[in-house]
Amino acid sequence: MANTTTVSTERPPSLFKRLLIWILLAVVGLLAAAGIIGGALEYVGVPVIKTVTDWVMPLPKKHETAATANSQNALSSQIAVQVAENHSLENQLSLDTQKLQSLKAEVKKLVAEQGVQVTDHAAAETEANILVQMDPQKAAAVLENMKFTAAARTIAVMQASDSGQILADVPPQLASKLIAAAALDEKPTVSANTNSATS
Repeated sequence: MANTTTVSTERPPSLFKRLLIWILLAVVGLLAAAGIIGGALEYVGVPVIKTVTDWVMPLPKKHETAATANSQNALSSQIAVQVAENHSLENQLSLDTQKLQSLKAEVKKLVAEQGVQVTDHAAAETEANILVQMDPQKAAAVLENMKFTAAARTIAVMQASDSGQILADVPPQLASKLIAAAALDEKPTVSANTNSATS
């Protein structure tokens, strides 16, 4: 049998392909080495990833950041001013409310006192009309048994001639005290009469 030889028809890679393969191998090697070195640096505390990230995605420009910060500061200042004004208005409203409540209480007290004065004056007039129609000695006995303030108020609304006859039969010391108290009671009595007439 005759020996047959096979002739290879494959051509060796061209120079360009070989150069490209070497470049790819070099790049892959460099990347692998960079990854290993970066991992080692991160392990010891060097912020490699942050540095690369900042380099790939840079932060906004300084003037843009400053403008944003100034705008935020201005807005914060406006909000602070509005909050302070609101607090001031709330405090003023609280003070006004307290003053109003105090005035209402004072008016209520004055109205109640005025009502008591008018009621006491009416009772004194009724008592005086009864005593005037009685015998002076009996009227004096009734006057002595009355409360001092009521007796003084009754004397205050009487005519001087009527009260004089009754007080003549009252012990002198009590009579002088009733006359003095009746003189002091005449001013509020006149005020009560005026208010009753105008209402």
